[in-house]
Amino acid sequence: MKRCWNEDPLKRPSSDKVLNIIKKWIYCPKEVNDELKSNIMEFINAPIGQHNNLVTKSHPKACYTSRLLDFTSKKLNEILESEDLQANVKANEILLSKDLNDYIIKD
Repeated sequence: MKRCWNEDPLKRPSSDKVLNIIKKWIYCPKEVNDELKSNIMEFINAPIGQHNNLVTKSHPKACYTSRLLDFTSKKLNEILESEDLQANVKANEILLSKDLNDYIIKD
């Protein structure tokens, strides 16, 4: 996990690498030690979307502050689902038009 916090972005693991590590934790638990098993269980059982326990301390000379964004809001999910549906419709239209072009008989 500490590699994810490296100040050099090139030394951080990719999202695919992180996903593979998490999958390995879940699907191959016999391959990890007891301390890691404890961390894995904490990760699996952690509540999603609750960040109330984060410590926020601002720098005295800071002029901007960060804030957590709620990516679990109902409105955001509706927007994303709508965009996903529109993308699927367009993809199907393209596939359909390509399929129909395959059957056009040219003299």
